[in-house]
Amino acid sequence: MIPPASGPAGRALLALLMLALFPAGCRKIIKTKVRVEEAPVQRQVLHSTLPDLVQLVNSSYAGVESLVAKMSLELQGDLPDENYYERYRETPAQIIARRPDSIRINVQNPLTRTTVVAMASSRARFQIWAPTRNKFVTGSTDLERSHDNPIYNVRPEHVLPAILIEPLPVGPSAGVLLIEETAAGARYYVLLELDSDKARLKRRLWIERGKLELVRQDYYDADGAVAGSIRYTAPVAVGQAAVNTGIVLERPRDRYTLRLQLDPKSLKTGRRLEERHFDLPVPPGAELIELR
Repeated sequence: MIPPASGPAGRALLALLMLALFPAGCRKIIKTKVRVEEAPVQRQVLHSTLPDLVQLVNSSYAGVESLVAKMSLELQGDLPDENYYERYRETPAQIIARRPDSIRINVQNPLTRTTVVAMASSRARFQIWAPTRNKFVTGSTDLERSHDNPIYNVRPEHVLPAILIEPLPVGPSAGVLLIEETAAGARYYVLLELDSDKARLKRRLWIERGKLELVRQDYYDADGAVAGSIRYTAPVAVGQAAVNTGIVLERPRDRYTLRLQLDPKSLKTGRRLEERHFDLPVPPGAELIELR
C-alpha cells in the first residue's frame, strides 16, 4: 500500500502521477462524480424471548376486559370486477365492547348526530339496524355470505378482535411459535398461533422491536387465506394495559376496509357492561330480515 504523501514532496508526486495518467496534449480532464451510497440506518432494537412476548400480549394488549370510546369511522368498499373502489366519508361513531363476544357500534350523521347505522353482536348473534332504510337484519355470527355490495358485508363481529385483542395460549402445548422478520428498515418479532389441533395457522402477530409494540395481526381461515388483516398505530397506556387508538381492518374476501380512530380522551376500560347494552330491539314497523 502506498503511504499518503504530504507537503511539497507530496504535491510533486501528485503532479507526476497526473502527467503519467494524462499524456501531453490532453488539455481536458474527464472526471465523474460517484455518489457513495450510505448504509441504511439500523434502528436500535430490543430483545425478548417467546415467553416474555406472550406475556406482553396477554397482560398489556389482551388485558382489556371492556372498552367504551368515541371514534371516527371510514369505510372503503372494493367493487367486484371493477378497477375502482367506493369510499364513504369519515363519520363519528361510538363503540362499546366486552369479552368474550360482545360489541356494539353506533354510526352517526356528522351534522345531526342521529344514528345512521347501529350494529351489535353478542352470544353468537349479530344485529344491524338501518333507520334510513327501515331495515333490521339479524343472523348467526357463523354465517358466511358475501354480497356484491361490500357495505352489506360489514359485520360487528369482524371488528371485535381488532378492538379487544385475543390472548395467546400458554403452556407446553400452546402451539405458539416465534420467528423474526425485517421490512422497510424495521425489525419484528412475529408470533405464529396455531389452531388447537396444530393443523393450520390461526393468527400471526407482529411486534415491532424498536419499542416492543404490537403493530399488526392477521387472522387466517380454514383454507389458509387471510380472513382479516389489522394494523395498529397510536397506542395509549390505560393503567397497566395498552390500547391502539389507530386501527385499520381489511377483510379481503368481504372486500371492505374499515379505518377507526378512537378518541383517547373518551376512552374508558374496565367498565361494567351488561347484556342489555348489546341488545338491539327491533323497532316497531321495521322490516325484519333473518339471514340464514
